[in-house]
Amino acid sequence: MSESELLSILSDSKFKKELTAKKTAELLESKKYVVTGFVITDVNGDIGIVDKSAVRWLDKHDFFSMMHEYEQ
Repeated sequence: MSESELLSILSDSKFKKELTAKKTAELLESKKYVVTGFVITDVNGDIGIVDKSAVRWLDKHDFFSMMHEYEQ
């Protein structure tokens, strides 16, 4: 999937869309990953990770913690 195809499905600011599409395109190419699902966000910022037929629901705080783990 190309960066422009990835950009077309994102619904965030232009800057964030470009960074997300660029990073995803790089991973798809370098690691030979494939897109198998989506991350969806509701109006409250809570997240659903959908992969094949499975869904994992995270509130926005759990998702932030997962994406920004810091060593203490």
